[in-house]
Amino acid sequence: MILLQIFASLFVIGLLVWQAEVDKVGALLMDADTGWLICALTVRVVGLTLHEVRVWAVLRFHQAVPFLKVLSLGLLSGMWNILAPVRAGDFLFVGLLVREMKLRPSLAITTVGVVAFLEAAVFGLFLLLVLMIGAGRWNALLGVEQTARAVNWVTAITLGGVAIAVVATIVGRRLGGQKEETPRSGPLELLRSALVDTGDSLGRWKAGGLHLFLAGLHVVFFVWSVVLALSAVGLDVEAPWLAAGGVLAVSSLAGIVLPPAMGANGAAAAVLVLTAFGAESSHALAFSGVLWLVLNVPPVLMGLQPMWSRVDMVRSLRREARAKS
Repeated sequence: MILLQIFASLFVIGLLVWQAEVDKVGALLMDADTGWLICALTVRVVGLTLHEVRVWAVLRFHQAVPFLKVLSLGLLSGMWNILAPVRAGDFLFVGLLVREMKLRPSLAITTVGVVAFLEAAVFGLFLLLVLMIGAGRWNALLGVEQTARAVNWVTAITLGGVAIAVVATIVGRRLGGQKEETPRSGPLELLRSALVDTGDSLGRWKAGGLHLFLAGLHVVFFVWSVVLALSAVGLDVEAPWLAAGGVLAVSSLAGIVLPPAMGANGAAAAVLVLTAFGAESSHALAFSGVLWLVLNVPPVLMGLQPMWSRVDMVRSLRREARAKS
């Protein structure tokens, strides 16, 4: 499966490069504005750090935890989310939180899940706004029927996720108020504890409001880094935040089939969306190269030091995961 994805990525990149003016793409990359590129990378680094602030904030409502420790583990898992398929870094993060910080497994699972869910929910709302505000452009690009279908799917997925979170929070709060006469263990108890922890994390206005605000801020920094990447290659498109949101939306969908680390999903999304905004395909392809740099290089570099200091532990966790599967 992974080899098939790599082959598909190489095919897509080769096709895009073959159809573009390679010399022009190279010239645009060489002439990229260093100042804007540094700004984009800086915003990306701040966004990655903000993600770990969110993890720390969720844990702080349960127990005192050192921020630098959370930051180190989070950066390591973020690197693995780039390098490995199917969000392997999130599973690694859960294992490291349990092993290094001695968290209960249910709390570790809940923390990673809550952070990921809120980010997805806010990003889903952002994509819905992108589709609705830019309806005319998406109608021309995708067709009226496909645009309406995309709006319906994003709305259904976002509202469905919110509904599940609300139900889980209510159930968790009720379970948390019940006292168990005899302690239990096993998968059902893990699920029960995770629901209780979810209720504690999202069931209080102060905690829920803070987590939602930080998730929104995180998404803003994420999209902002893409907008700055547009400026780095001199792409002056109308409604840059709308264009950046469209690129991220299509890139996310393409990322299901094409591994993000290969860059094919971003390249295909950039050419598809930005040409609809009036950009030349060569300029869009040059932007995709800068976008790959901005989105992938910072998390990998920031995760190297935490990874180096935990090589033996990561190998042990991977062996345990393979043994259980």
